[in-house]
Amino acid sequence: CQIIIDGDVKKVLKQSDSFGERALLYNAPRSASVRAVGDCAFWAIDRNLFRKMIEDMRMHEFEENR
Repeated sequence: CQIIIDGDVKKVLKQSDSFGERALLYNAPRSASVRAVGDCAFWAIDRNLFRKMIEDMRMHEFEENR
């Protein structure tokens, strides 16, 4: 899959890469398009669950460093 901005390929996604986090964190409009160039599989997540996961990761890091 490719990340495309203004018609230019900016990044080629590899297995386990992610995209769309800016929209999930800040409710921002999308800034790029994604084009499948072969077989792809995706997981989708909603904003509330994504934010909860980020919060849990930060708390886990805090606890480890405390």
